Amino acid sequence: MYEPREDSYLMADQVRKHAQGVVLDMGTGSGYQAEAALQLPHVEKVIAVDKNPSAVLHCKKTIKKRNLECYRSDLFSAFKGKLAKTQFDTIIFNPPYLPADKNPQKDMALIGGKKGFETIEKFLAQAGKHLKPHGIILLLFSNLTQKHKVEELIKQNGFEAKPLASSRMFFEELYVYLLRKPEVTQKLEKKGFTHIAYFDEGDRGIIYTAMHKGTKVAVKVKNPESEAIDRIHNEGRTLKLVNNHGLGPKLVLAESDMTVYEFVEGTFLRDWLEAAPKAKIKPVLTDLLKQCRKLDLLGVSKEEMHRPLKNAIVTKNSKVVLIDFERTHPSKHPHNVTQLCQFLLTRQELLKKKGIRLDPQMLIASAQAYKDNPTDLSFSAIVGML
Repeated sequence: MYEPREDSYLMADQVRKHAQGVVLDMGTGSGYQAEAALQLPHVEKVIAVDKNPSAVLHCKKTIKKRNLECYRSDLFSAFKGKLAKTQFDTIIFNPPYLPADKNPQKDMALIGGKKGFETIEKFLAQAGKHLKPHGIILLLFSNLTQKHKVEELIKQNGFEAKPLASSRMFFEELYVYLLRKPEVTQKLEKKGFTHIAYFDEGDRGIIYTAMHKGTKVAVKVKNPESEAIDRIHNEGRTLKLVNNHGLGPKLVLAESDMTVYEFVEGTFLRDWLEAAPKAKIKPVLTDLLKQCRKLDLLGVSKEEMHRPLKNAIVTKNSKVVLIDFERTHPSKHPHNVTQLCQFLLTRQELLKKKGIRLDPQMLIASAQAYKDNPTDLSFSAIVGML
């Protein structure tokens, strides 16, 4: 059983400042954090759990409080049956965080895995569904746990983090972070979305993944560092339009501050072209040209077809799906097809290696002819060059 030490005291200071409501003391050990929380008037109840049965028995015997419940649990394993729907206002976790090679005694109360962060990684992957929308997590870790990796895991699991306290002692530095769900997560949970996690970000948007009615979706919100105006809302409006013509990922939800669409599993066109054989490349590029033609006929310019490196995804069945429509706008002279011709010219050498030989002068002439007179005939001339 883990007895209180410097890390326990550092965490308890923050527990006294921040704990409230229904509290979970994860990996309670001696019960030190549970006791600190139980002393607070704004704490309703504490559930203390530990995978060590001796620690659970110790807490039951030594902490005599009506509003304390103790259970044996390996992380959230006990939260089924009557506890399945329990959610917390505060989750306290002072985990084992040392890498295995930093603890030669192999004390399992201290070892967080081979690299030190594995227990935290498992905890963060499960914690979201047990935390109320406005709840907080108090998490302690060490520089020996690889601080940058823990911060990365926090972000990947869809939490915002704020450093609360730190303490240096001998060979290590301890940190206590306050984690909470971002506003977008809170909003999505109210709408029935689950398993919300950070996925990626660009200059204009941040993308999360989530589950909705059994389907994996992508959720795009504005990057707070972006100065672009109305891009996310514009993408939702555009997807409504292009979905009616078989283009883009299927729209699930469009609001002023977020766009949700079915997640597209596949490989970015840039990477796919490097590995794909000629027999698959020609149909995909032909399909991509036809999608650009549809956009031209709809009177909209996507603005990024001269470099569709990460905004076109090729699925396992070799279907190409255009994504990222936030810059798309109405145009009297849309140029999606001609922009894609520019892209093909920049990939001449790669296509040549794949057995697809383009005549640059003829392609330029055909693209110019299409620009001057965008008919089915001038478009067919471009397709015929592949």
